[in-house]
Amino acid sequence: FIIAAAAALSYWMQDANIPETVNAFITTFIKNKFLFLFLMNLALLVVGCLMDIYSAILLVSPLFLYSAASFGIPVVQAGVIFIMNLSIGFLTPPVGMDLFISSYTFKKPVGKVIKGVLPFLLVQLVVLLLVTYISPLTTCIAK
Repeated sequence: FIIAAAAALSYWMQDANIPETVNAFITTFIKNKFLFLFLMNLALLVVGCLMDIYSAILLVSPLFLYSAASFGIPVVQAGVIFIMNLSIGFLTPPVGMDLFISSYTFKKPVGKVIKGVLPFLLVQLVVLLLVTYISPLTTCIAK
């Protein structure tokens, strides 16, 4: 049900030209590609903390992909950035569904699961930064 509602809202946003409006707003205030990438990462991490990944992709991708294209960011790179940010967000509180599922499955306290996940989360953040700012890491495979 949630994914269906997110898909319907996404279609409505595209029909109402909201991605173009958001792009005009973003490009008015942000002129630097790297600043846009940094702010997009922050926004996607917050969205990943609060929403299901599939619903977030349906809702947020039309907004950011249009702006990413206007900054010259390849679609493949933007997609990888999306998925990595949302998966990192899905591992972090306040929602952190993966943490609670792991805690329940392995019968361990959430605090212990967080301590076990933290090194991997830090590695994911480093890889995210590399993928975000070094475009050939994602686009060389697609060519």
